[in-house]
Amino acid sequence: METDSSGGRDIKEIEAALGKLWERARRVSEMVVELRKENQQLRESLAEHEQSGRSLAEAVRRKEGELANVQSELRKLQQNGSSFLNKDEKEVLAEKIKELISKIESRL
Repeated sequence: METDSSGGRDIKEIEAALGKLWERARRVSEMVVELRKENQQLRESLAEHEQSGRSLAEAVRRKEGELANVQSELRKLQQNGSSFLNKDEKEVLAEKIKELISKIESRL
């Protein structure tokens, strides 16, 4: 009779171990699902940031082109001996340009 009770105990121990294993597998499965969701959200966020970076880089290129055009026009005016700005206005304009460039660079 002792073998029957030890066999029953063994089965109960195996069932309990299987129950614990099943619970762990279920928790791991839930974690995998959550990590996949988080990974997808991070990928989407990364894609948005990359697109934003590309947009900002394009804006910088446009502004640099505009700046080059303005500088070229200014040089032409100065070579002709005429200037559309006095000394104070030039300093103010130069300061504003520096500020714009630093704002653009800080966003990259």
